[in-house]
Amino acid sequence: VCGEGDGEGKDMIAEVIVDIAAGETDRIFDYLCDDGTEAGTRVRAPFGGKVVPGFVMRVKESTDVPPEKLKRVFPSPDGMPALNRECLYLAEKLTARYRVPKALVLRLFLPAEMRTGKVRELKKTYVSLALPLEEMAFPKTAKNQRGAAEYLAGHGETESGFLNGLFPGSVAALEKKGYVRTEKKQLLRDPYKGLEGTAPGHVLTPDQSAAEEKILSDGRTVQLLHGVTGSGKTEIYLSLIARCLKEGKSAIFLVPEISLTPQMLSQLRARFGRNAAIMHSGLSAGERFDEWWRLRTGEAKIAIGARSAVFVPLENIGVIIVDEEHDSSYASESAPRYNTFDVAYLRAK
Repeated sequence: VCGEGDGEGKDMIAEVIVDIAAGETDRIFDYLCDDGTEAGTRVRAPFGGKVVPGFVMRVKESTDVPPEKLKRVFPSPDGMPALNRECLYLAEKLTARYRVPKALVLRLFLPAEMRTGKVRELKKTYVSLALPLEEMAFPKTAKNQRGAAEYLAGHGETESGFLNGLFPGSVAALEKKGYVRTEKKQLLRDPYKGLEGTAPGHVLTPDQSAAEEKILSDGRTVQLLHGVTGSGKTEIYLSLIARCLKEGKSAIFLVPEISLTPQMLSQLRARFGRNAAIMHSGLSAGERFDEWWRLRTGEAKIAIGARSAVFVPLENIGVIIVDEEHDSSYASESAPRYNTFDVAYLRAK
């Protein structure tokens, strides 16, 4: 329901791009928003008699739109802005470069299923004892409650649905008495669980070290690393990424889709563990969303993937690597028809 807000605090004005990729809607629309709304937040906006998704581009204190015509937007339940300021700035640049509606460009920064509301974080409720078992009292008829409490005492925190399956109706009854506490936790759908490894850092050869030092000492934005297959370029990439992590920075490692083999992913996870998040078309919608969200929250600091990974909302990027930059898969064949190298260059700048 879109109406007057009932929260405390001063109303602000959100400049919103509605998620409709059409020329007549490709402009900023002003809406009321709650104080504390940030640029990059996904919102639901009343528009043309229905409610549509949108993106907050900026927040300001005033507008020329008459008060009676202002409607209110409501933030999506993301917990934080989906896009950071760098992504919004990049979107503006790409819109001008490729002459397409802003909504079409902004979509590139989100997993498709997230934008359409078909996927979000997976959460489950867990139950644990709030009191020692000996301090609880149960009537003789409360066999399920007693059984559930004894199970928790022996097994510790347990998923609510599983516990209720063993002892029907027990969780709500125990919670009402204050005997247990419940907590919702996000479960990450990890597509490569178990690949976190213990691979030691590789010692670079003299030629590899010389190439790395030249990249680090040269002040140019773009540098070309040339070498035949098997000449050791990947080890230089991984060394550069490791340096970025030590400096508190993040990294984007782009490869052609065909190169995202299990062997390569195992190598990256073994070297960087959970710091590496993998984005490619072979993941399920839930897995892709969770990997994207780990990058947005900073839990993961390395994005590895095909061309779409250039849009991930990482903070403080130290290096963007475009491996096999000449590969034809880096050119998007659907609108907006971007070239991945061009996007990487704009982002680096």
